[in-house]
Amino acid sequence: MRSMTDDDQERESTADGRDPGIASGFWQQAGMEEVTGGLVRLGDAFKVEAARAVLRNPYLTAEVLAQLLEIRPLQSSYRWRLDLAKHRLVPLAQAMAMVQGLFWRDLAMVGLDVSIRPQVRRQADQTLLMRLPKLALGERIALARIASRPIVAELRKDGRERVFRSLLENPRLTEGDLMPLVVGSSGHPVTLGLLARDRRWGSRPTIRYGLVRNPKTPVDLAIHMVASLSKADLRTLTKDPRVKEPIRKRCRVLLGEHQ
Repeated sequence: MRSMTDDDQERESTADGRDPGIASGFWQQAGMEEVTGGLVRLGDAFKVEAARAVLRNPYLTAEVLAQLLEIRPLQSSYRWRLDLAKHRLVPLAQAMAMVQGLFWRDLAMVGLDVSIRPQVRRQADQTLLMRLPKLALGERIALARIASRPIVAELRKDGRERVFRSLLENPRLTEGDLMPLVVGSSGHPVTLGLLARDRRWGSRPTIRYGLVRNPKTPVDLAIHMVASLSKADLRTLTKDPRVKEPIRKRCRVLLGEHQ
């Protein structure tokens, strides 16, 4: 007589109405008829890990998903709700509702995941933006390193050194994100100083020129940076009333003009 294989045992346990679990990937690989049969037999006893495995099943249909969504005990699981928020077969309105209950770090990850529907990603960013004022300093520091562009645009306004230092490490940060600070009035002397000293950004000509012109940039740093500017930029700076006199004086020296 043929010995019973692992698959046979799994199918037998399912037929008995017991959840075989997902260690062997049963629910992730089962056909939809088998999944439907399991849902009928187990009902509200269908376990969270089994349901999450079904979501990863490549044969999952909207009909089977609808049955899963009717299982009330699953809704108490945070991981289940997170999976639903990210899944493309979940009705859009329901996925976006799930997003609003996520923790800040998961909101950040959803906002970055290009495999997730754009509407859901935008909802994650908007929800996180609304929560930003309530985040603790340590959370804002951690978020600054991984944030998506919409979150970066808000965090760049944070004048605290540790937050901005973290933001400078974000791989999604662009020169365009930094220029409003460089040329506008919203920058803080501390963050402008960090930007001026940063190896990645402080050496960029556009940023350096903007920092020299910004009255909030520490004067000693601005004077140091003018040496790397072009002669055309130096001439412009000597005539710019916005630029502080010690900086204009240094520009004239570098141009060889008389004092």
